[in-house]
Amino acid sequence: RFNLNIGGTNEFRFSGSSYPVSSEGKRPGKNPQNLSKDIRRCFIPDSDHTIWQVDLKGADAVTVGYRSGDEVYIEALNGPDVHADVCNMLWNIPPLRAKKDGPREGTVDDYFSGKHTYRDIAKRIQHSGNFFAGARTLAKYLECSVVEAEDFLKNYFKRFPKIRDWQYWTREQLQKNGYI
Repeated sequence: RFNLNIGGTNEFRFSGSSYPVSSEGKRPGKNPQNLSKDIRRCFIPDSDHTIWQVDLKGADAVTVGYRSGDEVYIEALNGPDVHADVCNMLWNIPPLRAKKDGPREGTVDDYFSGKHTYRDIAKRIQHSGNFFAGARTLAKYLECSVVEAEDFLKNYFKRFPKIRDWQYWTREQLQKNGYI
């Protein structure tokens, strides 16, 4: 048994908790909606019903890219791996290396002590930046200093300036009109 929390997130998506089974190598207690394909095959609908799943993976980043009109970010979204591509754009690290390698000494590497891959660092910067999080929030996610996080966000918005412009426009519309 597990808990399925209807409207359990700020975005009104379901969330799950208290899941006792490990799925795809994840430890128990993680999101019960992330069932492996092997486990999902156990669920068989009645003959007049269909079970389906919608995966909105990446929908938040796509929304930010297209709402902001940032063509460079949209180009990355349309590539094979947006996080690896953004990593390449920020630090000139080839996408394949971004996925595999943890940080090494000398550049962005000094901040992370090998805890995260370059791709993971870029992913955290994107999510924080795209959702108007500040440097303190990003520093928490990256386990780095606030000054370092400020630098990452500055470089991110230097590369994708239309995202920040769209965020300011959105905030202005909400303050002025109370809606978008």
